[in-house]
Amino acid sequence: MVLTFPTYGDSEERFITIGPVGSKSFTIVWTKRDGGVRIITARRARNAEEKQYRDLFN
Repeated sequence: MVLTFPTYGDSEERFITIGPVGSKSFTIVWTKRDGGVRIITARRARNAEEKQYRDLFN
């Protein structure tokens, strides 16, 4: 399961998706653009993001 929620930047709506990959949690920030999905960044989840995910799904 993954957790996805919108964030609002200056010019476009962005989404943050948090979920596990193996035993670690990762965060992807992405946006919808030109009929597709553009990944802005993918990285290890920060402690607060990982806690938010665990609080919802564990």
